[in-house]
Amino acid sequence: MKREEWLAVVQSEITPELTAALNLLWDAGFAVISFTPTELRGADPETVQDVCIERGWGVIEDLATEPEPEDDDE
Repeated sequence: MKREEWLAVVQSEITPELTAALNLLWDAGFAVISFTPTELRGADPETVQDVCIERGWGVIEDLATEPEPEDDDE
């Protein structure tokens, strides 16, 4: 779902301040994933977040068009 579509669907559950914060992140190039309490349907938000982050790395690996940055600690 595109940003504008999602914001239209959740506008009754999200404050203008939260919308502004999400837009700042999106506009800065961040991948933003957000589920409202209604969308979560009782699922633990922290668990959903952790699973999305873990699975997201595979998606990034599949879709990335640039090499992974080298680790400076090595």
